[in-house]
Order: sequence, then structure tokens, then C-alpha cells
Amino acid sequence: RYSVQVFMMLSELYSNALEHGVLQLNSQLKATNDGFVLYYMERETRLSTLESGFIRIKISISSNDVGCVLNIELEDSGDGFDTSKVKLKLEDSDELYNRGLPLLSQLCQSIDFSEKGNLVGVKYQWDK
Repeated sequence: RYSVQVFMMLSELYSNALEHGVLQLNSQLKATNDGFVLYYMERETRLSTLESGFIRIKISISSNDVGCVLNIELEDSGDGFDTSKVKLKLEDSDELYNRGLPLLSQLCQSIDFSEKGNLVGVKYQWDK
């Protein structure tokens, strides 16, 4: 019943951890249509030469008075980022990129980042 939402959360979180954490790709490359091509070419290059790095995924489910809560945490081996610059509202950005976290913020009850920015946790709740 909730597989589409869970898949979207996991794929967005994993892509962010891989591309920005492990591979250290810069989303600003995607500022133009040509930039998208360059971004994904660079992604393939970095993936093919990757020698180390990690993404840890921790998933738990708990219940409460309302229903169930899915907790997902992803930690990556990257340097992190300045979490104060995160825009979680779609209307706050007119860029062609950086849409994933705002979409997650509409879907999830919460999104939390570690101070360093290499660990993100989301909570998704559904009714019983």
C-alpha cells in the first residue's frame, strides 16, 4: 500500500548519499540542460574509479497511537555539507535541481540532518 512512497524515500536518500556524499558531485552542474548531461557523465566517471566509501542504511518501524512510523537513516562517508542551506520547500527554489529533499519534506513527518551533514534521518507515518 505504501511501497511507492517508501521506494521514493529510499531512492532519493540513497542517490543523495551516493552522488553528493561518496562521489562529491556538485548539483550546480545541473543548472542548465547541458549541465545534466555533464553531471551524469561525471557521475559515471567517478563511479568507475571509486575505490572506497560507504553508505549505511538503518531502517526501523515502530507503532504509536495513530499508526506506524517508518524511520530511515542514511549515513555516508562524505565530508558532509552545510545543512543550514537546505531548502525544504519547493517554492523556495526556482532551480532545475534540488527538488528531492523538498518532495521528501512533503511526504515525511520530519527530516533531520546531523551537524556534519553526512547523516540524514526521515520519519514517515501511516495510519493503522
